Amino acid sequence: MRKSERPEDYPAVDSWNYITIEGYCMLNMEYRGCNDRYNYRLNPDRTFTRVKNNRYDPTLKPDPYPTDCKRSVRSSCIGSIHFAWCDPDDESPGETGD
Repeated sequence: MRKSERPEDYPAVDSWNYITIEGYCMLNMEYRGCNDRYNYRLNPDRTFTRVKNNRYDPTLKPDPYPTDCKRSVRSSCIGSIHFAWCDPDDESPGETGD
């Protein structure tokens, strides 16, 4: 059926709209902050200083990955309870508006 022959109430998509989001996996975020004995602070001279991690907990164990997890963020993660998202920054790197 050509577009001109399509009935008015026939559902159709004449143009596609896309939204862009930045997505993150939040699974084991608590574990990632507590599993290392030390953190490392970046100094102005681009060296690192080892700092004791006050949140270190050697008894904390990571949560298991869901059975269908591909271990990378992808569009199938959008329905997951571990998926977090935000609007991407509108400014591209190097564009300061000066």
